[in-house]
Amino acid sequence: MVAHLVKLRGPALLAKSKRLTSIWLVIVVLFSASCSEKKTEKSADVQFKQPTSLPELLALPPESLDKVDVARINLLCAEGLRGAENLDVELCIIELDRLAKYVERETKRNLHQFLERKEEFKSSLGYYRMCMLGTVLAEDLKVHYDEYLENLQAARGATSSMSIQDWKTFFWDSRNVFLHGLLTKDRTGTCSSMPFLYVAIAQRLGYPAAIAARKHHLYVTYSDAGDHLNVEATENRGFATPTDEEYRSSDLVMDNMTKEEIDGMGWMKPMDNKQVLNVCLSIRACCLRSAGKYAEEKTTWGYVSRYGNGSELARRVISKNQMLSDALNLEDNLNRLWAEVENLEFPSGGPRAEYFRNRKWMVQYGMMQGDDLAVIQKSVEALKLELRVYRSEISDDLRKVAEAFPVVTFRQINQSKFLAMIRDNVEVRTMRIRQELVPSQYWNGIPDELKQRLNRLTNERDVVEEMQVFAVEEINQGNYPFQPRAPNPMFSQPPPTYGQPQVPSIERGNMMPDETRPYDPLRSRDQGHKRAIEQRRRLLMESTLPMPPLRIEIISATAQTSEPIQTSR
Repeated sequence: MVAHLVKLRGPALLAKSKRLTSIWLVIVVLFSASCSEKKTEKSADVQFKQPTSLPELLALPPESLDKVDVARINLLCAEGLRGAENLDVELCIIELDRLAKYVERETKRNLHQFLERKEEFKSSLGYYRMCMLGTVLAEDLKVHYDEYLENLQAARGATSSMSIQDWKTFFWDSRNVFLHGLLTKDRTGTCSSMPFLYVAIAQRLGYPAAIAARKHHLYVTYSDAGDHLNVEATENRGFATPTDEEYRSSDLVMDNMTKEEIDGMGWMKPMDNKQVLNVCLSIRACCLRSAGKYAEEKTTWGYVSRYGNGSELARRVISKNQMLSDALNLEDNLNRLWAEVENLEFPSGGPRAEYFRNRKWMVQYGMMQGDDLAVIQKSVEALKLELRVYRSEISDDLRKVAEAFPVVTFRQINQSKFLAMIRDNVEVRTMRIRQELVPSQYWNGIPDELKQRLNRLTNERDVVEEMQVFAVEEINQGNYPFQPRAPNPMFSQPPPTYGQPQVPSIERGNMMPDETRPYDPLRSRDQGHKRAIEQRRRLLMESTLPMPPLRIEIISATAQTSEPIQTSR
């Protein structure tokens, strides 16, 4: 009976086996095809050639930009700028890879702190990751905001009040606003560059981090499966995570934003690489403006338009910047031509002295009233030609030359007696400066060397700026330690000091191993930098005649009366 059943079931089993074999073959074929497609996609990614220059980057189609490293986009946009003369993009990429490996190792080594005390990291792995990244950058790599620009901004106040000269100062050195400044020995940057360091390292570790923007400010955003947080990359005293609402309000960086601006400019959202390139090119254009390269700046704004969102507001902003570039170009050229006319040698006597005096005034009047640079340039060249012809005409007659261009002789005087007369008879100049504009270390007394430098200045702005410069130089010289800023009360959570539980600190502060050590750490400042400061100070102290004595009164911001709290002469 059993044998009969087996005989009966044999053909059925054979048929079923054939069907299963067919199905298996189909699965194998589909799997092979899928693997082949993945292999093809992977091969395509491998074959993608990363751009090595800015023209190569700009030649890429927009859809290919997502394959480009965000750090490479930033570094290539600094190409050819002041401060990037020795920029080596490939070495910077290698350095970033090394730093990412170091951050990864420290993050894994301290993971037990997250597992043991999750509540201190808001039970968020993303919070722990970014906290660890920020801690390593601040403590081990000494990444910090540029002190000189920070002090100037603190003295100046709101960003919206920045003048053209203020913007030129901010964008003077590309190392302050592009990524390569954070990969050198000083590790200094600003809100234009520090978020890129966070994101470049985070993306190398596979974190879902991206650049985001609000008006006049860049920051980092992290979003993963409902786990969203913002990271303030410039808060190098601790780990700050402002909310979207805090970035949207004007309390954080003192710049109001309307809903039209946020929607039109695409702010408050994670950026893709196309938007990142748009931002980096905008920063490049500002650096070119600071360097007086207005033609190249205007061309760069055209590229900015290519990678923008196409909104009406974005187009108006770009058009306004191009018009401003033209205006500044005209102003700089007019100043140059004005100085050129002023330095011409005009006849002070003879029959044509009055004629040339009137010609000079007419040319300069045309500069003040006109805006056609070609016409103004032509009038200056015509004036120079007339002067050359006149000198040529009278060059054979020494009497006419002496009459038109008499030699001025100066009678020798007793200079020491003259200087003594100035000291004894000139009234003391008094300048009252608000306390919040002055570095805190000078509230109770101004060093003698700084007093001598301030005595050569004539207005409050120059005096405050020189105080800030002198303070930064003293820090660089090591004459006194840098005092960090007080915590910013505008953050919802005040940034903690290092050593608090939410910042892993059990094994923090160790020296970096040799294989991950940066080119030249901040802790070992080279002597060449100090010698440059000393040379600058010697040049500033060289002066033939002293200015009238300057008396500085520092006024307390909270004082109920106008009495000064400190006086320096």
